[in-house]
Amino acid sequence: MVLYWAPQQDKDGNLEAYFRGRKLKGRQVRVPEGYKGVVVKGEAKEDNTQRKNVKRLTRQQLQDEDVDEDDEEEVQVLEEVAGFKDFIVWGHEAVADGDDAFVKGVEEWVKFAEAMHAPGIDAQSEQKPGA
Repeated sequence: MVLYWAPQQDKDGNLEAYFRGRKLKGRQVRVPEGYKGVVVKGEAKEDNTQRKNVKRLTRQQLQDEDVDEDDEEEVQVLEEVAGFKDFIVWGHEAVADGDDAFVKGVEEWVKFAEAMHAPGIDAQSEQKPGA
């Protein structure tokens, strides 16, 4: 049996592989502590009848409650099918750098979101009396 995908580690610790004759260089990125990477499976639209905790209204109930049928959001249920602690970001001919969207999302945006949502002093309590 021929092996088509065989990444090898180079001297710098990065992964290297070839796909359809193109050289790819990979960088392993760890999911931050306290987070979990997941693979999810979306429910097919025809299976939406089995959704739980979704309020269903008849046309008469919509008219009685003065709710516009078009205003209802479509709800899609996602099911976790697998998890991971790290992933590999591949680049053509070069290792993905810190400007790569996936790398930046894990390394910078998670920290930024944590800082934004951390408990602290709000803007109103910082205002000085009589200002």
